[in-house]
Amino acid sequence: MKNRNVHAGRMTGKSDSAKNFNAYLNTLQQKLFEAKRKLIGLDKEVTPENIKLLYCGKPLEHPQKNNVDGSFQTT
Repeated sequence: MKNRNVHAGRMTGKSDSAKNFNAYLNTLQQKLFEAKRKLIGLDKEVTPENIKLLYCGKPLEHPQKNNVDGSFQTT
């Protein structure tokens, strides 16, 4: 694809489609960074799964611990 800057991860050119696509990528990147900052502020582990949960508006799941009898307990 010749309308792509592989090193920058963006489309090149001044067409509307290139501008819209790059604006979408900027918005996506900003939302992912916001999710990361929120996890750090909540003192939660920064993992791809936790970032995805926040980005999708889902609650963070509590880790499950095995009880002695093999059942699960949420904390």
